[in-house]
Amino acid sequence: MNTMQQNAKASVNSSTLPPSRATLVHQLLFAALGLFLMVAAYKCVVQKSFLGDDHVHLVWLREAVKDPSLVLRNFGSNWLYAWTTPQCYRPLISVFMFTDYLVWHRNAVGFHITNLVFLVISCAALFGCVFEVGKWSKEDGLRLWPIFAACTFALYPSHPETVSWVTGRVDGIVTAFYLISLYLWMLWRRTGKQAAFAGSVASMLLSLASKEMAVTIPLVLFLYEFLRPMSSSAGITTESSPSKPSPRSVPSWLLKNTIRSFASTGIVWGILAAYFVLRRVVLGTFIGGYDDTLAVDCQLLASNWISGLHKLFVPINCYYEQNNAALASYWTGLTIAVYLVALVGFFRKAHRNQLLFFLGFAVASLFPVYKLFIGMPDLQGSRFSFLASAPIAALFAFGLAHFPQLLKLPKGPPSSIARATIAIAYFFTAASMLWLNNQPWTTAGRWASTMESQFRQIFESSSSNKSHKDDHFIFFNTPNNYRGAYLARNAIGDMGGHENLDWRAIEQIDRMGELGQCRESIADGTKAYKCFYWSDTLGAFVPQTLPPNKRQEIAAWNSLPFSDKFKVISSADRAHAGSDGLTIKPGNSTVMMLLNLDKLTPWQLELLELKFDKTATAPSGIASSELMEPQLISASMPSLDGPKDPRRTIFVPRLMPGWFSATKSPNFVVQFPSNWAGHVTAEIAPVHTFLPKLTRTSKDRFTTTTSPISFSFDVAQIPGAAGAIIEISKRNAFFSQQNTDHMEPNLVLKKLDFATLHSQVTMTEKDFVGTGAYQIRCWAIDKHKQPIGLSSDYILAIVL
Repeated sequence: MNTMQQNAKASVNSSTLPPSRATLVHQLLFAALGLFLMVAAYKCVVQKSFLGDDHVHLVWLREAVKDPSLVLRNFGSNWLYAWTTPQCYRPLISVFMFTDYLVWHRNAVGFHITNLVFLVISCAALFGCVFEVGKWSKEDGLRLWPIFAACTFALYPSHPETVSWVTGRVDGIVTAFYLISLYLWMLWRRTGKQAAFAGSVASMLLSLASKEMAVTIPLVLFLYEFLRPMSSSAGITTESSPSKPSPRSVPSWLLKNTIRSFASTGIVWGILAAYFVLRRVVLGTFIGGYDDTLAVDCQLLASNWISGLHKLFVPINCYYEQNNAALASYWTGLTIAVYLVALVGFFRKAHRNQLLFFLGFAVASLFPVYKLFIGMPDLQGSRFSFLASAPIAALFAFGLAHFPQLLKLPKGPPSSIARATIAIAYFFTAASMLWLNNQPWTTAGRWASTMESQFRQIFESSSSNKSHKDDHFIFFNTPNNYRGAYLARNAIGDMGGHENLDWRAIEQIDRMGELGQCRESIADGTKAYKCFYWSDTLGAFVPQTLPPNKRQEIAAWNSLPFSDKFKVISSADRAHAGSDGLTIKPGNSTVMMLLNLDKLTPWQLELLELKFDKTATAPSGIASSELMEPQLISASMPSLDGPKDPRRTIFVPRLMPGWFSATKSPNFVVQFPSNWAGHVTAEIAPVHTFLPKLTRTSKDRFTTTTSPISFSFDVAQIPGAAGAIIEISKRNAFFSQQNTDHMEPNLVLKKLDFATLHSQVTMTEKDFVGTGAYQIRCWAIDKHKQPIGLSSDYILAIVL
C-alpha cells in the first residue's frame, strides 16, 4: 500500500466503521415496522381485479402467450406497438407483464404482489444510496438516516397510483433500477469493485428500457461526482470535501471539478447518447411522452407545478381530506417542522453537500415530467412524482434522524427516545394517509369486477337469443375513475370482450369518445339501442329507456307560459314570471329558476336558449342528477349584429351523458347574481341551428393507407353560415369540451376551409402527423370566415 493510501486510510471517519450491534437492532426494528405498516396499508388493494390500462396489456398478453416472439419484437418498436404510445420505449415493462401473466394468468393478485416487491427493492436501494452518502460526514447520528429514508419512501402517501394500479408499475420498475444503478455506482466509487460498476451500468440500461425518465441518471451521477469528497483512490474516502477554494480561484475550481465529474461519468453519458440514437431509429423521435414538442404554456405550467408540489408534500386524496382534517393537519405540521430542522444542515459544512445531492436528485427527477406534473386533488398523476419522492424521502429522513445533533440537544437516552417517538408517530401517520388514499383503488377493483360480470351476462343473454343477435347496446355513465382510481379508462373494449356486438360505453364526462354521434343515432331513430346506466349508488348497471326526441312535444313546451316551465325563487319580490318570460328588478338578493321537469324529460333538453336584455353579467346554470356531481354547462354567445338584439346564453345539457340518461332526481337551475336586472325568455333551441351536424360515414374510426376515414358535415340550418371549418386536434391532445363557443388554436393541428354548407370529406393517414388519436370537429363560419354558433360533436380518428 502506498503512502497516499495509508494517509487517507488513517483519516477515514468513524462512519465507515461497521455499525454497532445496537444500531443494527434499531435498524431491523424500524425495518420490520415499516414493512408491517406498508403491507397493512396496501393489503386492501391486493385483489383479483385489473383496472383501466391494465386491460390494454391483457389484450397484448393473450397474443404474446401464443407468440412469445412479440416480447422480443417489443425491444424494436414502440411500447406494445400501440397507437396510444407512439413515443414510448418501455420493453422491459412488457417482459415483467409477460412473466406475471405466465404465472398468474388473469389473476391480478400476483401482479399486485410484483408491484409491492419492486417497492421493497426501491426501498432497499434507497437505503444503500443514503448509507453511501452518509459516509461523507464524520459526525455521529448517521446510523438511522438510511432506514428512516427507506421507511419514509415505503409509506409515502402519494404512491397508490404507482403501486396499487398494475400498470402503475412502470414508475415503480424504472425507480427500482434507477436507485440500484445509483447505489452500485456509489459502491464502486468507494470500494473499486468492478462487479458494482458493471451492475450499475446494467441497471441503468434496464431503467432506460423501463421508462424515459431514466435519462436523468447521468445527470444525478454527475452531481454525485461533483459533490462527493475527493478520494485518493478507489476504496478510500477521506473525511471531508476538498478544501474550499479562495474567491479568486472559484471559477478555476468549478471548471476543474466539472471536467473531472464529466470524465468520471463519461461512460453513462455515452450510454445515454446511444439510447437517444436507438429511440430515433426505433420510434423516429428523440422526444418521449404524448407529443413531439417541448413547448409549454408557461402560465399553465406554473399553475400545474404549484398544485403538483402541494400534492407531493401534502398527499391526501381530496375526497377524504375534509373528514380527516386533523390527520392532514398533523402530517403538514410535522412535515414542515422536520424539513425546517433539515434546513439547518445546509448551513453546516459537514452536511451541505449531502443535502445538495438529494435536493439536486429531486429536481432532476422532475425534469422529464415537467409537462405532466399537475397534482390533481384526487392524486391522479401522482405516479409522475414517484421517483422524485425517493430523494425527498431522504431529505425528510435527514431531519428526522439528525434533529438531536442539528439542534445540539444533549446526547443520551432522552434524545434517542424523542427521535424514535417522533419517527414512529410519523410512520403511523403516513401509513394512515396511505391507507386512506388506497380506498378508491379498493372500490374501483370491486366495481371493475361487477362491470365485467354484467357485461358478460348482458351480452351472453343477447347472443343466446337468435332474435336479438343484432342488438345494439349503449352503457351510459361508465366511470372513467373512482375518486382518482382508474376504472373504465382504456379498459372497456377488453372488459366487454364482445367485438361481434355493436355496443358503446359513454363515460361520465366524455371528452374523447363520440357521445354526440351516439346521441344523434338514438334521437334520429337510426338505431334502437338497449341502454344501461351505471349507478354509483348501487355500484351496478341499471336498465334505462330513452324515448326518441319528439319535436312536437318540444314545440308544445316552448309555447307554455314561463311559470309552467320554471319555478322561480326570489326574495323581496324581485322576480315576476309572466306568460312571455321573467322580469327581474334591481336588488341585492339572488334569483334562481328551477326547471320544471314534469313538463319534459331530461332527454329532450339538448340546448336551452335564454334571451335577455343587454347586461354586464350573464347568468350561470347548473345541471345535475342523483348520480353525478353538478357541473357548469353554459356556453355564452356574443351579441348579434345590431344594438337592439338581445343577448343570449346557450346551456348545453347534451354534453353530459349523466344528465340525459338519468331517470331519478335530475335538476336544472339557472342562477342570476344579485346585481342582475332585466327580462328573460327561455326555450329549447333546435340543435342544428346552433351547431353543425357532423356524421361519420366510414365503417370505423381507424385509418391506414388502405382504410380511409370519411364523414359529412352540414351547416345549412345555421343562420348566417357561408361555409365551414373542419378542425383536427393535435395527436393525443383532445379538445376541452364538445359543443363549445370558443376555438382552441393551441390544440389544433390542421384546419380545412370549405366554402360550401355541406360536403363529404375523406381522409387517410397522410392527412395526419404520425400514429395516435385525433379529434375532428366542425364550425360554421360567416362571410368573413369568423366562427358562429357552437362547435359540432366529435368524430374520433385513430391512425395506425
